[in-house]
Amino acid sequence: MSKPSASRRAVVRGLLAASVAILGIPQAFAQTFDKREPTLRERLTLGLRARRPAELAYIDAVIDTVNRGELPEKIVNRMFFWARSHAPSGDQSKRPIIYFQAGLDRVAAKMRIKIEADPDSGTT
Repeated sequence: MSKPSASRRAVVRGLLAASVAILGIPQAFAQTFDKREPTLRERLTLGLRARRPAELAYIDAVIDTVNRGELPEKIVNRMFFWARSHAPSGDQSKRPIIYFQAGLDRVAAKMRIKIEADPDSGTT
């Protein structure tokens, strides 16, 4: 296979630069290569595929309980990964949030921790 000529490479670079300028790709890449860690809420919501209002309210209650220092974040992380590994892939009816909520409720009950939203935080 022959190496592309210098003029062909210049054309390809020009087309790439034009498409980046036209499509606004740098904004998309800025979001992808952001250096910050996702928040606990972002990770739980997206990683567990929570979408129903009750599921989002449960995640908010978990975060409030962690922020109050009653529930260790380490336990939340363990349950997050456990739920993701136990949810069947490709089955939309069995999303990881279902396993996460059941598992975390069981662990919290054993530890005598009540997962509830902080009334002072403004979340419902």
